[in-house]
Amino acid sequence: YGYLIDGLDPNLYQAAGAMLRDHVGFSVSDTEFMQNDRSFHRGTLLIEKVNNDKSLDVRLQAVMKDSGVQIIPVDSGWAGQIGLGSRHIQFVRDPKIAVAGGDGVDATSLGMIWFTLDREVKIPHTILPLKRLRSTDLSEYRVLVFPDGGGYGDAFEGSALDKLKSWIRSGGTVVAVGEAAGFLRKKDVELSQVKKWEPEKKDGETEVGERYNDFSIPGAAFRTTMNTQSYLTFGVPSPPAVLLQGSSALKPVSHTADNILLVQKQDALVSGFAWPESLERVKGSAYVVREPVGDGVVITFADEPNYRMFWRGTLPVFLNSVLYSPSFAGQ
Repeated sequence: YGYLIDGLDPNLYQAAGAMLRDHVGFSVSDTEFMQNDRSFHRGTLLIEKVNNDKSLDVRLQAVMKDSGVQIIPVDSGWAGQIGLGSRHIQFVRDPKIAVAGGDGVDATSLGMIWFTLDREVKIPHTILPLKRLRSTDLSEYRVLVFPDGGGYGDAFEGSALDKLKSWIRSGGTVVAVGEAAGFLRKKDVELSQVKKWEPEKKDGETEVGERYNDFSIPGAAFRTTMNTQSYLTFGVPSPPAVLLQGSSALKPVSHTADNILLVQKQDALVSGFAWPESLERVKGSAYVVREPVGDGVVITFADEPNYRMFWRGTLPVFLNSVLYSPSFAGQ
């Protein structure tokens, strides 16, 4: 019938990249299931013979060799509680990823994202300078990744902004990191409803606001709560710790299902240093938010999810965002 790659296989994303490069059709499961007395986790990949040509077995041998993934054959489309052709199995569309680069984009943030996609998992993508994005035919892509940076407002003005909005509402995905997401929240853009945390203001008092602006987290790890029903948390068995630095924090959005990762409200600090006032600021704050916009989606990361390629806990969330969002848009 086909083959399975378990959702917790550490080499799953390398295998997904290899299959995208070789045009192997595959699907992903949004639920756990049993097959041949074995449990398979959310995010398990299914490669069906019916969706591929007769060279599939040979091509999967190359995928295993290149990625080190374990591929498990199955002889039936029935998996106990679910069928492998049911609504719980979503065919994965080619994400056609473009990453913004050049002037206006933070080079370090771009470098970490590029290394992840190009060297770590080898998922096909294109680097597009910001100055070219305004004239690019966005219909050639399904995912735009905006690394941290402050140049997006200049890149998307007038008709270029209208084109971006239309592309998202027609099914496009924007994955924005750090300050790049700030552009999406501006009043003349309004592609995101995420708001920054601000201290309470009392009549006649200004000291509170000034005092909070002085406290910046130099870099610390925090416990989170996680939306276990979202495709963004495929391959993440428990809430991951997240790295935060700086003085800003994001408020959760009103629709709780759109809050994918939130910093815990109690006992949040795992390691590193943060002033008590900083802890007050980040507790309950949003780290990952997914917001539907028409038929498309905007995904916000409060900070770098793949920081210097040593912070692995949030890496699957980022990879899920660029790999699966076009397949789950509108859901």
